[in-house]
Amino acid sequence: MKQTLRILSLLALMGMCAVSADAQQVRKSMLRLPDTGQTGDYSTVPGEDSDYPSMPMGFTVMGPVVRDTVTGLMWQRGDGGEMTWEQARTYCDTLTLAGYTDWRLALAHEAFSIHDLSHGSPTLPEVFERTQAEYWWSSDTLIDDGRRVWSTNAGGGIGPHPLTETISAGGTKRFHVRAVRDITEPQTLPSHFTELQDEIIIDHLTDRTWMQYCLAGTYTWEDALRAADTLNHAGFSDWRVPNMKELQSLSVRSMKMPTNDIRYFPCVMPTGTYWSSTTLVNKTFAQAWVMQTELGIATYADKITEQRVLLVRGGDRLVSVEQDDAALYERISDTLPFPNPTHGRVRFGGSHDIIRVYSPAGVELRSALSTDAIDLTGLATGVYIVSLTNAYGPCKAFHVRKY
Repeated sequence: MKQTLRILSLLALMGMCAVSADAQQVRKSMLRLPDTGQTGDYSTVPGEDSDYPSMPMGFTVMGPVVRDTVTGLMWQRGDGGEMTWEQARTYCDTLTLAGYTDWRLALAHEAFSIHDLSHGSPTLPEVFERTQAEYWWSSDTLIDDGRRVWSTNAGGGIGPHPLTETISAGGTKRFHVRAVRDITEPQTLPSHFTELQDEIIIDHLTDRTWMQYCLAGTYTWEDALRAADTLNHAGFSDWRVPNMKELQSLSVRSMKMPTNDIRYFPCVMPTGTYWSSTTLVNKTFAQAWVMQTELGIATYADKITEQRVLLVRGGDRLVSVEQDDAALYERISDTLPFPNPTHGRVRFGGSHDIIRVYSPAGVELRSALSTDAIDLTGLATGVYIVSLTNAYGPCKAFHVRKY
C-alpha cells in the first residue's frame, strides 16, 4: 500500500513583482520554519496559534545527536554544560561527536527554532536531554555591542545578554552551549524579501507572505485575532496574527530600533511591541508572546494590554502525515524549489522521476523526466503548481512564481 504525504500548498501569491529596495543575498540554513508546538485552545476567538497548525516539529534521535527533519539541521542531544561564550565557540569548533567534526555554535534563529511553546520551562522537545541550563548561547552578538550575545532561555524567550552574566565569567546564571551542524550545504538566496503589488512582502527564508503595513492603531490580543479574521486584503481573506516563531523570523540581527527591515516594513516602530498568536503556557494563560522591535526580544505581555499587529498568511500548512510516513517525509525534506521566484529554470534537491508543471486551474503545461530541474521559460508571469513524483509515489507539490 502506497504511503502518502499530504501537504497543502506552500504559498499562493500575486503575479508580478515590483522590487522597491536593494536586494541583499541571505544565507538559508533552515529548510523550513517549524511550528511552535502549541495545540491548546486558550480563546473562543478564532485565529490563535492552534487554529493554524503548520509544519510540526520533527526529530530523529541518532544516539548522542538529533536530526531535525523540518529544518534539516543536526543538533547535539545534550549540551556541553555551562561556560563562557568564548569557551562555547571553541567547544563547538573542536567538537567531535557521532563521527562529525563540523559542529558550530548555532545562529540565534536556529536556536529559537527548537523551542516547543506548548509547555513551560524548559521549552525543549523531549528528545533533548534535560540539563541545568537557564540559557543557551548563540553565535550572534548584538549589533554595535559585541559584549552582548543573543541567547535563548529555558522559558522559551530569546534576547541579547551580557557576556558576564554566566557563572564562568563571574555572573550568577547558567549559560550552556548546544552544538549544531548543517546536514546539507545552506542555500544562498538572492534576497531576503521581495515586495509585490498591493503592499505584500514575501519572506524567502520562511515562504511566508506578510502585509507590508501594520494594522492601524493598537489592539488587545483577542481584538487582534478578530481583526485579522475579518480582514480581506489584496484578494486574500486568510490573513492571521503570526505565531511566535513566524514573528521572530522577521528579526534581522544586523539591525536594531527596529530590528525589522523598514525598507520592506516601514510601519514597524523603533520601540514597538507586536502580538503573536501564541499563548504563554502557564497556570493562567492570561499572557501571550510578543516581539519588542527595539532589539527583537521575544517576551510576553498581558492579553488585555494593547499592542501593535502585523499580519501574515501562507507557509507550510500540513494537513496530515500518516504515522508510517516519517521515513518518506525525511527523504523529501531537501526538495525546496530554488530560485523561487524564477525567470525560467527552477531546481529541486536531487533527481526526480517526473517533474510536472500545472496551471492554477490544474492543466498540465509541461513535464520533464529523470531530472532535478524544469524550465518555465516561455510561460507567462504568474504562479504555477510544480509536482515531484518518484518511484515511491507522489511526493510533494509547490507553488513556484514565474516573473
